[in-house]
Amino acid sequence: SYSDVVALDLHTGLGHRGRLHLLTDSNDRGLHQALLGQILDPKSDEPIYEYTPDHHEGFYTVYGGTNNLFAELAADDQRVVALTMEFGTFGHDLKAQLEGLNQAILDHQGTHYGYASEAIKKEIADWTLERSFPSDPGWRNQVVDTSKKFLTTVLGRLGSIKA
Repeated sequence: SYSDVVALDLHTGLGHRGRLHLLTDSNDRGLHQALLGQILDPKSDEPIYEYTPDHHEGFYTVYGGTNNLFAELAADDQRVVALTMEFGTFGHDLKAQLEGLNQAILDHQGTHYGYASEAIKKEIADWTLERSFPSDPGWRNQVVDTSKKFLTTVLGRLGSIKA
């Protein structure tokens, strides 16, 4: 019964450490341009987030995720904006990307073929948790503060909440 639907899917991992990146999905129906323009102003909102469309270098197109689901379930007359809120954990430079790829490969190899030792298994498990939910209280506080700013700014433009 809603004419406008704004869906936000929260993730951690990609991007500059502690920085909020807004990622779009592969479904144009999930990104109604007029509604998107009404809620986002990437230039003035730059201190809060970085708008990172799916074609942005170092990121990827999201297929089959929650964002697509909202677009597929929407009625023809509903305006849908479905975004992924991605908070960077390890950074976005080449070194961080290569370390992340190496750890992901070791994790998959260990899961499917066994780990060389319990110490390596623990190291990979610790790294995987740290990648998704860093233990640094500064990072965690920054994510909460940025999320509050984002929600009050963006949803406030719809009149959904008071800034």
